[in-house]
Amino acid sequence: MRAADLFEQGVIPAEIARQVGVSHQIVSDWRAAWRRSGRDGLRGAGRAGRLPKLSRDQLTYVELELIKGAEANGYPNATERNDEAIHQWVKRRWPQLKKGHGARTR
Repeated sequence: MRAADLFEQGVIPAEIARQVGVSHQIVSDWRAAWRRSGRDGLRGAGRAGRLPKLSRDQLTYVELELIKGAEANGYPNATERNDEAIHQWVKRRWPQLKKGHGARTR
């Protein structure tokens, strides 16, 4: 458990958040659980952040379809780097996905 190791080393929460890739608030919650119950408290903390909107199988499918290319997915005039075609394909296949951090805006 990387976070527990860092707590034990006295690393500050902001640095742990940076190293682990979560928010400072998540690290603060983890630290409170660690202080109460040690490493066992962290084991019961569960995953940080939102649940993924696509399963592993769906993500694998996306990767395979992207490798096939735009033309194989119904975009015969798409260039190799046609972001709009990719956006439309993802939107059509997985309408549950919403724009989020880093998403293109229209």
